Amino acid sequence: MTHALLGRYGLLDQMQVFRPHPARDRDLCRFHADDYVSFLRSVTPETQQDQIRALKRFNVGEDCPVFDGLYSFCQTYAGGSVGGWK
Repeated sequence: MTHALLGRYGLLDQMQVFRPHPARDRDLCRFHADDYVSFLRSVTPETQQDQIRALKRFNVGEDCPVFDGLYSFCQTYAGGSVGGWK
């Protein structure tokens, strides 16, 4: 949505657009526990009912729902953070 707004206002031409590389597991594990990263990698909408305890432990559910491509999404936004830092 932000990208679209910037485009409509003609601001993208005045900016350098950064396309992040997906964060690797080792990048994620620098900031998060291994078991949390493993959970994000394995949970899917189809398997979440089998992982109720982990969902509660990691506060995933209503406000932070499980969806197809969750881990890929996490890799992308974390990659953006790491890339922005560099």
